[in-house]
Amino acid sequence: MIRTVSVEKILELLENREIDFRFEGNNEIEIEGVSPLDEYKKNTLTWIKNKNVYQEKKQIVKQKDIMLIVLDYNTQEMAKFENAIICNNPKHVFSIILEAFFEEKLLQNQRGGNLIIGENVQISESIFIGNNCVIGNNVKIGRGTRISHNVVINDNVEIGEGCYIHSGVIVGDEGAGYSLVDGKYLHVPQVGGVKIGNHVDIYANTCIDRGTLGDTKIGDGCVICSLCHIGHNAEIGNNVMILNGTIICGSAKIRNNVYLAPGSIIRNPVTVGEDCVTGMGAVITKNAKEATIYAGYAARPIEKKISQICRK
Repeated sequence: MIRTVSVEKILELLENREIDFRFEGNNEIEIEGVSPLDEYKKNTLTWIKNKNVYQEKKQIVKQKDIMLIVLDYNTQEMAKFENAIICNNPKHVFSIILEAFFEEKLLQNQRGGNLIIGENVQISESIFIGNNCVIGNNVKIGRGTRISHNVVINDNVEIGEGCYIHSGVIVGDEGAGYSLVDGKYLHVPQVGGVKIGNHVDIYANTCIDRGTLGDTKIGDGCVICSLCHIGHNAEIGNNVMILNGTIICGSAKIRNNVYLAPGSIIRNPVTVGEDCVTGMGAVITKNAKEATIYAGYAARPIEKKISQICRK
């Protein structure tokens, strides 16, 4: 089904959100959905990041009759699109429009099929829960949180308001806790929980282990992308961006406003200071100073393999 929306409504939305922008063109036209610039579809809304991207793609763009575009002031000065929403942050403005008019809406208070809910569970209003989900005992879920399909939330988990838990996520399962006794690995029970703050997005197939005795903690405003693992007793601060394939080992501490690039590994029990950034595949083995960029990790032989070393 094609969703149509008038430019007038889009502009009204941006004004209500107090977005700093300028519009040039005809506000009476209607657009029929959205599309990427490279594969632009007739009568749709698109966007472009900046003038450098436009320079790379201008030959393609010139061949297309673009109905409406979101772009920055420098790009419009160069390109002169007929109908344009001009702003300082095109990606952000385009996202606002996308969410308001074109994103699939999950119905409030909707419950999917095959849902299993344990005892002493507190589920606030305006929550969506998808199909085939399991919610354990002593779980608390805040207002406006969305839980997609095939999600498992185990016992003793607290999730704040406005979170989005995507498909395949497992929260509060038992991490691998073991003690080496007489040359054998013996299981150490993990009996703690998980506390997740407000407005946290956790993407598909990520696993967050419960604490050993206390809680694994994730602060407000975090984004945890697909296929990440957060070990038991880890503590994540506020506004942390954790990209795909990142591993945060047990008891590691990630302070506020940290950016962990794809494939980062944070060893236990190190601390990553506020405002740190890691490069792709970075391995952090020692405490990381705040407001510092860390990149790379060169594997090197350190000693011949000895069973005692391997089993420490």
